[in-house]
Amino acid sequence: MNATEQPIRIYLDQKDFSRIGKGLAGNPQCAADARAYERLLRLAESGAVRFFFSWCHVFEALRYDKEKVSLLKPYCSAVDSLCQGRCLRWPPEIMEAEVDRFLANEFGLPSPYLDDYPYGRLLDHLPPIPYDAFDTISVEHLRAILRKDVISKLPAHKQKAAERKLYSDRFMKTFLMNLPPETISSLLPGMSLTGEEVVDMVFGDAELRNRILQSKFEALGSFLEMIRLSVVFPPFKKLGTRQVDRFLSIKQLIKLQQGRFDPQDPNWNMDSSRLRQDLVGNFIDYIDGHTSAFCKKHGIKLDDARNRLNQNRLEGVPSLQAAITFQVEYYRHHRGKADRSRTPAQSDLMDLQHIFFLPYVDIYTTDAFFAEVARNAARVFQTHVVKNTTGVVGLLETEFGIH
Repeated sequence: MNATEQPIRIYLDQKDFSRIGKGLAGNPQCAADARAYERLLRLAESGAVRFFFSWCHVFEALRYDKEKVSLLKPYCSAVDSLCQGRCLRWPPEIMEAEVDRFLANEFGLPSPYLDDYPYGRLLDHLPPIPYDAFDTISVEHLRAILRKDVISKLPAHKQKAAERKLYSDRFMKTFLMNLPPETISSLLPGMSLTGEEVVDMVFGDAELRNRILQSKFEALGSFLEMIRLSVVFPPFKKLGTRQVDRFLSIKQLIKLQQGRFDPQDPNWNMDSSRLRQDLVGNFIDYIDGHTSAFCKKHGIKLDDARNRLNQNRLEGVPSLQAAITFQVEYYRHHRGKADRSRTPAQSDLMDLQHIFFLPYVDIYTTDAFFAEVARNAARVFQTHVVKNTTGVVGLLETEFGIH
C-alpha cells in the first residue's frame, strides 16, 4: 500500500483492456500487456490499486463482431478481474452531482453528496434502465426462430402439423414450456430465461415483462454477464447512433475553427479564450434543465445560478472542466496548420467521452496523440496520463513506490 494508505485509482483505455485480452489469448504482439496485467492484477487483489470501467468499455465490447468474438471473453475477463465490479457512474449523473455540490457551496446550502459520488458498482455506469424499451421478443420473431431452429429439425412427417400449430398461442405456450433449457438459451442468447419466463415475456403484459427484465439485470454479477445481456437489449444498441451524431457536431466545430485559420499569417494563433467561453456557454445550456430543478427546489433564481456557473467558467464542475480543457486542445491540434494538422477520426469520439472521468482517477491511460492533448486537463487535476499498461506499472513504481 502507498504511504497515504489510499488505493491508487486507475482508469484504463479500452485499447488496454483489448490488448490484455489479446495477450491472454496468446497474441505475441501483446505479450508485454499480458505480463503487465499479471502484476496489476496482483496489486488490485492486494488492495493497493483500484481499477474502474465506464459505459465506454461496455460500448466497446458491444462492437466485437463475429470475426473477433473469440477475443470478447478475455476482454471481459480482464475488466472483471481488474475492476472487480467497480465503475464510474453515467457522466450526466456525475455532472448533475457536481452542479449540485457547486451551487450548494455558492448559495450556502449543505452539500447533497458525499465525496465518493462518482463511483459505483456494475449497472451504476448507466442511467436508470428503461425496461419498457425491450421490444425485441415478439410472437412473430419467436415463431420465425422456432420454425428455423426447432421445427426444421423434427422428422419430416411431424413438421407440417407443428407448423400449423405455431399460429395457436396455446400451442406456442405449451411448446415453449416444454423446451429443454439449452434450447431456450440458444433461442434468446444472453437472457438466461426459463421456458415459463419466455412465455411471460412474449404473452404477458408490460409490467410482468419489465419485472422479469429487472430481475435479470439486478442478478448480474460480472461485466461479462452484463455484456451478454446487453447484446439483446435495444437501449445499448442505440448508443452507436447517438455517438455518430456527437462526432458530426465535433467535426463541425473543428471545421469552423479551421475556417478562422489564416495560412498567410505565420503568427496566427487560435483564440482559445473565445473557444473556451463558447464551450462553457454550450455546457451551461446543456445542464440547464437540472440547474432549473435545483433552483426551484431551493428557491434560487435560475439566472443567478447560471451567472455563478458562467463566472466560475465551470471550474467547479470537474468533469465539464476536464472536457472543456481537453476539447480546446483537441481543436488546437486540428487547426489546419501544416505542423499541427490532423484529420479527426471517428475513433476519437470514445477518447472524448473517456475524458469526463479524468478528474476522478490518479492514473489515466490513452493513446500517444490523446496523451499529448490531455496533458493540460491532467495537470489541472494532478492526474498522471500514460500511454499503456507497462507505463502504468512503471509509474506505480517510480511515482507511488508500489511494486
